Amino acid sequence: RVYRAWLATLPETVQHELEQHFGPPEKSAMALRRNGEWFFVIPRHRIGHIAILPQPPRGEPWQERERALYHSTKSPPSHFYLAAYLWTRERFASDAIVHFGGAPMERPWDEVLNSSIIGSYNIYEAARTHGVSRIVYASSVHAIGYHRLEDQIDAHAPHRPDSLYGLSKCFAEDLGRLYWDKFGIETAALRIFSSFPEPADRRMLWSWLSFDDCIRLVTAALTAPQVGFTVAFGISDNAVKAVDNRLAAHLGFHPQDTTEPFRSAVEARTPVPDPKAPAVQALGGWFVDLGHPDDEAAK
Repeated sequence: RVYRAWLATLPETVQHELEQHFGPPEKSAMALRRNGEWFFVIPRHRIGHIAILPQPPRGEPWQERERALYHSTKSPPSHFYLAAYLWTRERFASDAIVHFGGAPMERPWDEVLNSSIIGSYNIYEAARTHGVSRIVYASSVHAIGYHRLEDQIDAHAPHRPDSLYGLSKCFAEDLGRLYWDKFGIETAALRIFSSFPEPADRRMLWSWLSFDDCIRLVTAALTAPQVGFTVAFGISDNAVKAVDNRLAAHLGFHPQDTTEPFRSAVEARTPVPDPKAPAVQALGGWFVDLGHPDDEAAK
């Protein structure tokens, strides 16, 4: 009933488009009937005051190429997708958002634009209009990917994106700065380097962020007394320190993992790279070698 009432407040053209694509809400695979009433099942894991939700699907399992709809600019979001975000707004009453959504790596411009740039703007506008006071944003090393390792940059270094993906991270960081200066919404922009189960190559011996340290970083960004607008580098306590993280010390992030237990195995199975190669010299690694993704898509 709650979703139906909210749905009725949307413009009739939007309601009609949803009906055309998905039928009535009761047709959703995530709809459950109990005691004669229909409900949406919102999967989530609650840890204290934190609710962790998987990204709801944009389509329905019975649709052809359902997974391809995640970043579609033409298909409307499903009833369940809307219901999940309605729950976070109305029932959970969030006061912070952890924003890890968007294109996961270098993608064609249209996908980067709609998922990572427009999508991030929508997140900040939702925060502004609904009283959310803090956003923790998954930025990336690729926002500063063309800086060199020996530069020892800190968070005051200018953006030097190495890709359209990195460019979208620059946009979202600047968006966070604007919304802090103008609207007082705090942002912790976490420039994640290489977060994997374990380091896969020699570059990751300095760029690795363990999953546990990633959780520690996000937790610190959520619980720090004051954030304002903060840029933090997401790297574990590795022997080689490629960047200077002192400007994020007020977050209280203390990484506990290191790549040293993996070093001998990684060095044994991987050749020594050319130290003059751009991918070795630049913080962004092999992203600096990528061409324009739209050229690749046209081949």
